[in-house]
Amino acid sequence: MGTILGGILGAIFMTMVPELLKIGVGWITPFYPNAVQFLSPVRTIVFGGLIVLFLLFEPQGIAEIWRRVRRFFHLWPFRK
Repeated sequence: MGTILGGILGAIFMTMVPELLKIGVGWITPFYPNAVQFLSPVRTIVFGGLIVLFLLFEPQGIAEIWRRVRRFFHLWPFRK
C-alpha cells in the first residue's frame, strides 16, 4: 500500500475497465440496437463486481501482481 507504482496501475485499471466494457457493449449494439439501454446498468454491476473480486482475491493490489510477473520472467529460464 502506498506505492507510486500501485497508484499508477490502479488508476489505469479504474480508467480502462469501464472503457473496455463500453467497447464490449458497442460490439453487441449492431446485433441488438437496444443493447445500450439494457446493458448500461450491467456494465456498472460488472465493474463493481470486478473491484470487489479483485479486493478479495488480491489484497496486495496490482503492484504485487506486477512484481510476481516480473519475478517470473526474471527467473524464467533458470527455475527449479
